[in-house]
Amino acid sequence: MAQDGQLSLTGAGFLGNQRYSLGFQVLPWLETSFRYSRIEDRGGRPPDYDRSFGLKARLFQESDYFPAISIGI
Repeated sequence: MAQDGQLSLTGAGFLGNQRYSLGFQVLPWLETSFRYSRIEDRGGRPPDYDRSFGLKARLFQESDYFPAISIGI
């Protein structure tokens, strides 16, 4: 998990495909993300556009003996 209130932006491109993402650490235990993709290489067909959202919640904090555990959808 990132610092509380942290915003992240990423972008990538390869052979006409483009991917962008926006992430935001809403609470110390909750992270959100939005992803947008443009997929060009489709055998002569028009490009596809895809959007997705994600949530990740930390269930347990890391301790000396156990790792942090998170679940995402």
